[in-house]
Amino acid sequence: MVHIHDETSLPPVFGSTIPTNASTNNPLSLTWSIPINDPEGDTFSWTIQCSNGQSNSGAGATNGTKTSVSLVFPILRRIRSG
Repeated sequence: MVHIHDETSLPPVFGSTIPTNASTNNPLSLTWSIPINDPEGDTFSWTIQCSNGQSNSGAGATNGTKTSVSLVFPILRRIRSG
């Protein structure tokens, strides 16, 4: 008798981000986070990449909330002369 065991792994489950997408009135410096959970309890690697070039990552991670580095958004000021 031959037994075949399919080793397919379920993908991680992502929770709601903090702050949420499209939120407003956030401070100019904030920490962005998201819960990531593997339903089978496997370890995983993760990366958060921001459009301003900042990033944070981990390897061999377990279930829980992952956070970005403290994000600092530049203030754009327009200077007009004369």
